[in-house]
Amino acid sequence: MPREWTSGIMSVALTIFVVSPLISGRLINRFGPKRLAIGSTAVASFCLIMIFIVSNVWVAFVFDMLHVWFGAFSVPAFLALVLEQVPSYRGTMMSLNSLFNNIGKTIAPAIGGALLVVTSGYYPSVGLVFGGMSLIGVVLLFFFVKETKKTTV
Repeated sequence: MPREWTSGIMSVALTIFVVSPLISGRLINRFGPKRLAIGSTAVASFCLIMIFIVSNVWVAFVFDMLHVWFGAFSVPAFLALVLEQVPSYRGTMMSLNSLFNNIGKTIAPAIGGALLVVTSGYYPSVGLVFGGMSLIGVVLLFFFVKETKKTTV
């Protein structure tokens, strides 16, 4: 893919990342933050795995944009869930959320780089591990996170 395409791809991804949370934020009261977070993160995980597996660059681009869409779609749902967990300690919960998100953003490149070294540059291993880790997070979210508000459909 030529370098000139990078700015166009980033512009599309940025537009998607702005629009997607606006739509999902309106759906939180209808479907509940937990259901929205689980569904969108599961789809984003699948798309992440597929980005690294498919061999066609345009199919990978579609999966990448879907990954951006569903990843951004889950952001308001996760924020709503974080705020619901311990209502009297919302500030602390938001700080802890930010802390652990930043730790994850620091550790992920190290894991990806180590995987590439161990697998001699086999990129699908990175997609499988990151997508698998996201799916494990979905399972943990399903079993261990409690939704405190009852939503009406």
